[in-house]
Amino acid sequence: HYRHTGGDRIIEEVNYKQWIDKIVSQLSCYAEHKSIKINVVEIDPDLVLSFDSRAFEKVLINLINNAIRYSPENTTITITPFFKGNLFGFSVSDQGIGISKEDLPKIFDEFFRSKRAREMERLGTGLGLSLIKQIVEQNGGNVYVESKEGKGSTFTVEIPS
Repeated sequence: HYRHTGGDRIIEEVNYKQWIDKIVSQLSCYAEHKSIKINVVEIDPDLVLSFDSRAFEKVLINLINNAIRYSPENTTITITPFFKGNLFGFSVSDQGIGISKEDLPKIFDEFFRSKRAREMERLGTGLGLSLIKQIVEQNGGNVYVESKEGKGSTFTVEIPS
């Protein structure tokens, strides 16, 4: 288990499944409180990847938190970790309020929060997604969103391995 730093990035070797499971277990209380089930798609339990685990922990926590926050009770959030060749990452899907077509291009802007998001959840700075985008891009990755209003959203983070 070694670390090397590039700027303020700390790259570590991480067991990917354990890393995801640990983050999910930190948030499971919040999810249970809202009767929301978190489902993690299976990935090779022995897969070890090198990345800035502290930075991406922020990203995954933020995305799961948002999914819980904007989802109605008794819905499921699905986390799909993936590793394909020179890319790895995860997607977080919810069955929540979704994002309108007009708002989709703006959701990564600093301080932007959709009207629906503001109505549903008064607390929140709107900093979450712009921060996520910043962290992902600093690590050479991309973040994508697919969403249908009223049907839910899927955020996908891809990082070059």
